[in-house]
Amino acid sequence: MSCSDVEIDNVFMRNSDDCITIYGHRWDFYGDARNYFIHNAVLWADVAYLI
Repeated sequence: MSCSDVEIDNVFMRNSDDCITIYGHRWDFYGDARNYFIHNAVLWADVAYLI
C-alpha cells in the first residue's frame, strides 16, 4: 500500500483472491502509488487450495 517504483518480474502467482492490488488510499490511510512495472508474469486468480 502506498508504494512507488515497484517492479515485479518473472513470477507465477496463483492466489485465491487478487493477485496484485495497488492502493494509494485505504480507510484513513493516504499515500501515493506510482511507477509499477509488471513484466513476464503469469497471474492466476482462483481457488488455490483444496477443501
